[in-house]
Amino acid sequence: MRNGIHRWTAEGWELVFEYPSSTQIHDMKVFDDGRGPALYLSGLFSSLGGVPVRNIARWDGHTIEPLGAGLGDLTRKMLVIETARGRALFARTGTTAGGGTVQRAAIWVGCPNCYADCNLDGQLTVADFSCFTAKVSQNDPYANCTVDGQIDVADYICFINKFAAGCP
Repeated sequence: MRNGIHRWTAEGWELVFEYPSSTQIHDMKVFDDGRGPALYLSGLFSSLGGVPVRNIARWDGHTIEPLGAGLGDLTRKMLVIETARGRALFARTGTTAGGGTVQRAAIWVGCPNCYADCNLDGQLTVADFSCFTAKVSQNDPYANCTVDGQIDVADYICFINKFAAGCP
């Protein structure tokens, strides 16, 4: 059997996609990010099925895709948890996620989700700006809109852009 992800069919095991022998898959979870359930894979790898990915990837049954800039270190464990913002996928990692600095965990939030609806009332109003400002003053990781590991004026600009784009 070749290195890769296989699925069982009536005919036996079928190779879905290959990966290099150096690839280490440490965890797999099904998670719906709003586009339908998909298999998320984590571990230590730089590509899956010929697609460049960094230690975490999404496979919807047809296509493999990276999750942003990926994770900077070996990722052993993932959890799907219900949060105040909806279902979220947490990945235990080392120091970087999506190009930003993290402290041992990264999160992908599924839909329904609207980052700009800071106070979770279902409406975009000035109250969301007050909520975001409070998160900044508390140094809450939510306020790191740019996901660069620093909470600064760039995060306000990021928040304003997300607010202007509206919610799905």
